[in-house]
Amino acid sequence: CNLGDSNQIDYMVKVHNSDTAEWIYKMIRKIAENGNSRLALDNTDLSYKVDISTSILVDSGVKGQSLILDSALELIDRSQELLVLTCQYYPGGVTADHIDQAYRRGVKVYPIYNHTNKFGTIEPLVHRLILEHERLRHPDALFKGQLPRNHKRLHAKLIATEKGTMIGSHNYVDMLVRRGTSEIALLRRDPNFALEAVSILLRQLEVKDYRSFAKPDIS
Repeated sequence: CNLGDSNQIDYMVKVHNSDTAEWIYKMIRKIAENGNSRLALDNTDLSYKVDISTSILVDSGVKGQSLILDSALELIDRSQELLVLTCQYYPGGVTADHIDQAYRRGVKVYPIYNHTNKFGTIEPLVHRLILEHERLRHPDALFKGQLPRNHKRLHAKLIATEKGTMIGSHNYVDMLVRRGTSEIALLRRDPNFALEAVSILLRQLEVKDYRSFAKPDIS
């Protein structure tokens, strides 16, 4: 999440591990000194193993290259029971295709995203067009996670399945990857961590009418 005053739904993970803290510090300092993440990281995406179940992934910002997106799509593809994905807007493109595939193999799928009125003046039209395009390509059931117009803005980037969880700054869509953005995410392969992450999300959602909104069923 952004480090500042905020009234939006967000996530952050705190890791109690001195070696991990040192690794992150050195990486961020190197980027700051270079003034460019791609140069600092030598155009290479990074993966740091915190423990047997947990890794930190970093995209250097090379156009068309994203270890985080590749790992996110793999997590989606491996889901067999549950898939909860939060995004600022409907995750279109290649991500939507992988979500669709999960739904068609019987996974309980819940993409949760903002109403299009949450994006200033020009952006709502763009996101509305993207959303309508995706509606033509995928089942209606995948679009029941749009938050109401008056709901608090969703900024959290979460993917949770029965296999594991990703939390970070990446929106898990290829549109920004094509432009090249430097991002960071935590990947933890722990079902209990995934359920806790979804439970935290549900406590923050303020949707009262679940007839039109698909609330994640983690029972």
